[in-house]
Amino acid sequence: MSAQSRAVLITGASSGMGAATAVRLARDGARIVLAARRVDRLDAVAEQVRQAGGEALVVPTDTTEYEQVRALVSRTMEAFGRIDVVFNNAGLMRVGPIEKLAIADIDRMVRTNVLGAIYVLKETVPILKRQDCGIIINVSSVLGRKTRATAWVYAATKWAVTAINEGLREELVGTKVRVCAIQPGVVDTELFDAFETHPKKAFSITHPIKPEEVADLLAYIIDRPWHFNVNEVLMRPTQQMV
Repeated sequence: MSAQSRAVLITGASSGMGAATAVRLARDGARIVLAARRVDRLDAVAEQVRQAGGEALVVPTDTTEYEQVRALVSRTMEAFGRIDVVFNNAGLMRVGPIEKLAIADIDRMVRTNVLGAIYVLKETVPILKRQDCGIIINVSSVLGRKTRATAWVYAATKWAVTAINEGLREELVGTKVRVCAIQPGVVDTELFDAFETHPKKAFSITHPIKPEEVADLLAYIIDRPWHFNVNEVLMRPTQQMV
């Protein structure tokens, strides 16, 4: 499948790494399915995708709702007939001492980061298996391999993604479907808005990773041949201690 005709499904596509990756792959002429909850943001990203030379399909989706995920994948197949890249990127971070974390925030974080990711895989993996090609990129975190006080609930969800990624990789051995997890440190996105003190300040990071830099890395990973599977990528700003 050439870069020019790839069908790319991106969740969490309204901002950050999702939006940056959509625009980056559009420069190669990819057909991009943009999924997230914020329709106005999706429309803006879609315009950027088209200006970059790609095709954009906007499908407002809350990945914590299984029927919405089913509809997303159905719309994708109706429009493009296949899925070549799944960027399983929707995520939510809430941090703080456990007694200060609202139950609603805990519930939403677990449902988004774990159940939402599983729902996307439940609907897309059979398609990629039938095609016997494609790549799935799941978003874990540095906190998917270590944990910290006040961030351990979020870390638990990202440890889950790391486990999901490795188990799925083993499940798909024998096919030409690749599975990769990225484990970013501080990326300059709104994910960290939940912190009272932004990690850029807390960790004295003056140069966080840019979403566009992650997008360039993902484009490289996606472009590897089917027999070359980049299983995990751990990335941090050079200044990040944790």
